[in-house]
Amino acid sequence: MAVHVSIAAGESLYLAIDGANPSVDTRGFVNAVQVVAVPEPSAVAAGMVGLLALVASARRRKQA
Repeated sequence: MAVHVSIAAGESLYLAIDGANPSVDTRGFVNAVQVVAVPEPSAVAAGMVGLLALVASARRRKQA
């Protein structure tokens, strides 16, 4: 089972997990969630184009 949740930066997310057996009072809480920003593919591509432009510029200056 996979659960995907999207939250905005600076927002909090609280999870409570109920047990599978309703006759037994089992409840768990998740208190250690790490949210990591993942760059969009277009941002990565733009960064790579900029890096290639810097390398090309440095090569041209070195040859001149």
